[in-house]
Amino acid sequence: DIGKGLILMINPEILTGFGEDQMEEGCLSLPDTTVNVRRKETLLVRYIDKYEKEKEREFKGLTARVIQHEIDHLHGIVFIDRMEDMSTFMTTEELERQFEKGRKKDA
Repeated sequence: DIGKGLILMINPEILTGFGEDQMEEGCLSLPDTTVNVRRKETLLVRYIDKYEKEKEREFKGLTARVIQHEIDHLHGIVFIDRMEDMSTFMTTEELERQFEKGRKKDA
């Protein structure tokens, strides 16, 4: 939900994407961490809706970015895996502290 209401998708699949956009991205999994991530600007996504109907829908802008971020989670990918330049990121110890901090907030 980016402020326009929830979008429920069951088994979402990105069929295609167009354009590119790069911006700072963060995640509750790594609190207080943001990095530049390149994503598609426009997506065509196939999914099952809450009425168990198959849908295909186009998403743009921030909504497209959030959908890509959340689908990544379904595949075990976090936003730092999408970084192009890891040299700007933190050490393994710093990263572990961030994950631990995220776990404590979720508990």
